[in-house]
Amino acid sequence: IGKIHRHSHLNVMTFGSLEIVSTFGHDIKVGPDMWQSEAGIQRNVLGLTDAQIITMHANPTDTQDLAELEAFLIAPDYTALEKL
Repeated sequence: IGKIHRHSHLNVMTFGSLEIVSTFGHDIKVGPDMWQSEAGIQRNVLGLTDAQIITMHANPTDTQDLAELEAFLIAPDYTALEKL
């Protein structure tokens, strides 16, 4: 199960197939494909085949500090997300 992202971001699947389930529905993705993930969506992803996904997130301060990036990108729970 993925993290709760604070911001929308882009996903690029270069190859493979995945089953993606979230509170907003169920989807099968077959690469190559590209889609935008909205803020606040948490997913469960099952690899149906080997697959590669590249996610692109904003990094406005160009930090390389993982703790700082995670604090900016990931909400620990939905209550924290609602406070934004």
